[in-house]
Amino acid sequence: MWRVFFTSAVVAVVVRSAMNWCDSGKCGHFGAGGFIIWDISGGQEDYSYQELLPVAIIGVIGGLLGALFNQLTLYITKWRRTYLHKKGKRVQVCWRYDILVVIKVELLL
Repeated sequence: MWRVFFTSAVVAVVVRSAMNWCDSGKCGHFGAGGFIIWDISGGQEDYSYQELLPVAIIGVIGGLLGALFNQLTLYITKWRRTYLHKKGKRVQVCWRYDILVVIKVELLL
């Protein structure tokens, strides 16, 4: 968890310094208007409750899906330890190749 925090902090410092550099007019091809996507100076300053409710619902759904993913990973790991470990090397190798095929097919889609 500390790695995520540290990486986010480094990214925030780098982006802020890059935005300040672009505001000084030394940004090259991008001009003095700031970075392409990161210029948020003209953004919305306040939010209404109607906007916060959908964001909260999406956050809850994302948290539930993350918990479901963790539980499924735990169940699959327990199943592999109890079932596949006793079957021997041949079944373990076949299982690993099956997983690799599924992952490769998913990456191609």
